[in-house]
Amino acid sequence: PNSLPARSGERPVTHDQCPHGMLTQQSPPELFVRFKDLASQRMQARPHVSVTQHSIVSLRTTAPCFVIDKGVTLPKGLAETHHVREFAHIHAEYNPDWGWT
Repeated sequence: PNSLPARSGERPVTHDQCPHGMLTQQSPPELFVRFKDLASQRMQARPHVSVTQHSIVSLRTTAPCFVIDKGVTLPKGLAETHHVREFAHIHAEYNPDWGWT
């Protein structure tokens, strides 16, 4: 299937540290894998978007990452820096033993 089930229940508990993280209600592993796979497939189908497994703006456990190709001109006023083109990514599940680094 090309869709995910609707989320139900209470909102998860999060914190406001950087990076933002969800502390409760982690998704089942098989659903999380499916979410990452679907997101990657959909982004790869878009023109001028690359999917990488290494974030340049987040934690080393962050993947997949979605990046605007270098050949695409950025909007006026947006500086061409190493981190601007990564417009989205999916964080790994929170594990208190790993910390946030």
